[in-house]
Amino acid sequence: MDRAIWRKDGLLIPLKVAGGVNIYGGNMVAINSDGFAVPADKGTDTDSLAVIGLADECVDNTDGADGDALVLVQRGAGFCLANSSAKPVEQVAVGKRCQVEDSVTVCVDGTVNRTAGTVLEVSPDGVWVFIS
Repeated sequence: MDRAIWRKDGLLIPLKVAGGVNIYGGNMVAINSDGFAVPADKGTDTDSLAVIGLADECVDNTDGADGDALVLVQRGAGFCLANSSAKPVEQVAVGKRCQVEDSVTVCVDGTVNRTAGTVLEVSPDGVWVFIS
């Protein structure tokens, strides 16, 4: 017997946004311990946030509660992010993980212990990072 097939490709996904946060378009997004989207640099080095992709749009939920807003997040691709000036990602890091410095910048050793993704290329324009 045939049945309907439900599918999500996982490349552009809607996520519920945490209350009290503003996520800017083109910024890295993480999932907090409660399962809500937050800017990737939110929290401290003891928070176990998982970077999930880049925001496709700006979503302001600063006056809302958890889940009051949705953000579209792009993932499963290489994204060009800014390279840290203090702790820059260098060619030797290709194929290795880089860290989040802030929500648009990656580094080799972040003050917030949070992996951004895998370095694909280091170029004059920035660091190409694969975020799965």
